[in-house]
Amino acid sequence: MLRPRTSPGKINLQKAIFCLMMMVILPLSQVSTSTVLKAEETAERPAVALIYDLSKSMWAKIDDKIKITLAQQSIAATLNDYDRKIDLGILAFGHVAKKGCNNVEEITKYGRLDAETAVKAIDPLRPRGSAPIGQALLDAANLAPDRAKPFTVILLSDGESNCPINPCETALSLKGAHPGLVIDVIGIGTPNSPQINPLSCIIEPSNGKLTYASNQKEIELALKASIERAKTRKPILSNAETAATDDLDKDGWAGATEIIVEPKKDQITGAVGEDDKPKNKFESNNLKVNKTHGGLALVAHLIDKGPEINSGLVWRIYEEKPNRVTGKHKLISAHRTPDPVMSLKAGIYLINCAYGRSFLTKKVKIEQGKNATERFILNAGGLRISSVLANGNPVPDNTVLYDILSDERDQFGKRIKIISNVRPGVVVRLNAAIYHIVSTYGDANARSEADVSIIAGKLTEATINHKAAKVTFKLVYQKGGEALADTKWSLLSPSGNVIKKSAGALPTHILAAGNYTILAERGKEKYSHHFEVSAGETSQVEVIIQ
Repeated sequence: MLRPRTSPGKINLQKAIFCLMMMVILPLSQVSTSTVLKAEETAERPAVALIYDLSKSMWAKIDDKIKITLAQQSIAATLNDYDRKIDLGILAFGHVAKKGCNNVEEITKYGRLDAETAVKAIDPLRPRGSAPIGQALLDAANLAPDRAKPFTVILLSDGESNCPINPCETALSLKGAHPGLVIDVIGIGTPNSPQINPLSCIIEPSNGKLTYASNQKEIELALKASIERAKTRKPILSNAETAATDDLDKDGWAGATEIIVEPKKDQITGAVGEDDKPKNKFESNNLKVNKTHGGLALVAHLIDKGPEINSGLVWRIYEEKPNRVTGKHKLISAHRTPDPVMSLKAGIYLINCAYGRSFLTKKVKIEQGKNATERFILNAGGLRISSVLANGNPVPDNTVLYDILSDERDQFGKRIKIISNVRPGVVVRLNAAIYHIVSTYGDANARSEADVSIIAGKLTEATINHKAAKVTFKLVYQKGGEALADTKWSLLSPSGNVIKKSAGALPTHILAAGNYTILAERGKEKYSHHFEVSAGETSQVEVIIQ
């Protein structure tokens, strides 16, 4: 076939144009790919907690297949499919027979799913004991990093709880405390099994789903379906509401998340008071009360006869009677105005006043054609926490976080977590009471605990002492030598338990004062060294290759 000839000049010109076009196209392509990858990396992953039933009944069989085998294989297959794609924490109960109803354990720490690690963690577990489902639900919900954001708890179980904490009541109370919580139940058994049916009450408060599964494929499909539903759930707060909450955080709101809704016209009328302490709140707001309504003004004080609180308040108005199905009181309206004035349809309401983590709920009766002022005495104070080292130097703010827990313990010796991850210097508003503070310094085992008493109307300044120090590790050929790269490290307690694992030439951790063993692994060789940490003394530990 004859082809037309092209002169050398034209060929060079075509090549030049082609190269120029590629120089333009390639950078654009790279930018586009980078943008997509960045979006995928920063996209929020679904948050899930899996509760794994390992009570004695899991040794039973379904069609000659042992339940524990079906469950274990199904979990492993599902985790591999979602490796690095979801945030997951795994809890188990029943695998430690001696602990009875206190045998709930977090098998893998909540965070981005590492399928290989998770499968290895559950592989040796075997059914041995009781079924404390209620406690497991409490512990699973406590893994949620943000109570307002979607969080799915999946209970994989073959039957009822046989421990004191009622799972149905627990699920109901959890939904009230965790607006973003959804609980799904996967029952290992045949449809309408009398052992699984009682678990249906667990899903109702959060509109979860109960699925019966009698073989490995059905369990896998149920697990995947629950995770896929978790992907589609949206945050409760809109962008505007989230921004408003963020602003409050800066003023010491300490992470409280509130849902603000518009009043319903058939129940609430009238303007919301914005005036500066008017003598007559009803007149200043030009509030007109019709025949079926009554007027209501709300004010709050930290202590009796103290000044009115003029910022940071959230008021919620609920129907008096709870819903028969969910057991929850219906929210009618909520307001951020410190002293709202409104007209309410005659009747009885529950009104909640929240000030940070301090709150008070009262039952209020509204009468036709009458005005009433309700004063809320919160009996609240503030708490601001800081930390110091043994040498008196302050702990850097970006290295320490605090959890605030209740002073009282439940029947299993556990405290209720009031708020977590509080940063130094933030004023947390709390009801007057005694609280337990857990201070975590760094990323290893440096923790200190203390009890504090909050006094109404006062700011409590708490200082936590840390007996800890910063330690850097290095693997060397000789003392004072250069640190060797590609080294894996395992930090062990005196009893041989792993405290921390890391990698690199010079890993640095903050450790509590005490004795330790450090294991260095490079290639196929392993080296160990015993050392001591003294409070407040920064040190460098050398492991010498011998």
